[in-house]
Amino acid sequence: MTRLTLLKDHQAAIQREGAIPAAANCQLQWRQKMLWVGVVQPATSTPVPALLNQSWLVDCLMRSPVQRIVVDPALGEAALKFWADLGQKTEKPVYLRVSGGKSLSQRQEGLAWQVKGLVDRLSAALLLALLSPLWFALVGVLSWKTTEPLFTDHWRVGARGSLFRMRQFRLDLATLEAEVAKNRGDRLTALKLRFAKLGLARFPELLHVVRGEMSLVGLRSLSLAEAARLEKSHQQRLKALPGLLTPNRLVKFLNGSTATLSHDLSYLQTWSLVKDAEIVLLAIPQFFWWSIFAISTVFSLTVYAS
Repeated sequence: MTRLTLLKDHQAAIQREGAIPAAANCQLQWRQKMLWVGVVQPATSTPVPALLNQSWLVDCLMRSPVQRIVVDPALGEAALKFWADLGQKTEKPVYLRVSGGKSLSQRQEGLAWQVKGLVDRLSAALLLALLSPLWFALVGVLSWKTTEPLFTDHWRVGARGSLFRMRQFRLDLATLEAEVAKNRGDRLTALKLRFAKLGLARFPELLHVVRGEMSLVGLRSLSLAEAARLEKSHQQRLKALPGLLTPNRLVKFLNGSTATLSHDLSYLQTWSLVKDAEIVLLAIPQFFWWSIFAISTVFSLTVYAS
């Protein structure tokens, strides 16, 4: 069978099976129980038959000894999502292929980093317990007289380039502000808006901290689109463990500016427990107001329900 015939069959399969065109640029390598997915030029490569049929590829991965999937970010957002979803279906963890950052990896294997992980999990579990009234209030408000899902989730980049689905409450600030402007007398919508302005949509991220997918303090988590756009010289940013509280707090407090990519890389290269403690101290006032808001919200719901 000629290459031209294979390419024609590939295009026909895309239309018939609904495979994504980005899969045509994938080069697969099986190595050390890992499936490496890289980029090749379509004109100089032979299409992989399994990529023409997603169910076939799922079946192959389910039966294979592959333990993880490693994907090149250069494939683009669509392909990254394709492989992330595929990994979820086959229960295979998916990682982004990241070059460099050896010093960062060594720093994240020391005793201080292990202490950070232990403190993160214990603190997140304690916060979930202390703020449980706020959790129940959020669930009560969002499920009141509606059938919409309570949560929304999307793929994010975690430590060492691992991909995980971040879950948040379904609270869109812009939408709620527009609804309040139209229905000024709707107390429930106004309450949701208060939740959104306080950033409580991110409250479920504490569960990711308990599972070790995030930290209390760390860089902002990146989406697949942001990961695909990063230059190779900045890809060590993809190895960072994302956090709820970001260094942006400290940068803004010290010089009034917003953290940039250079600030992010500087934080990774000079990370210390002391620096994380400074960021936590700046967040204590917000935690205090969250606690007060939890009590007042539970009281407001009780009055509203009666």
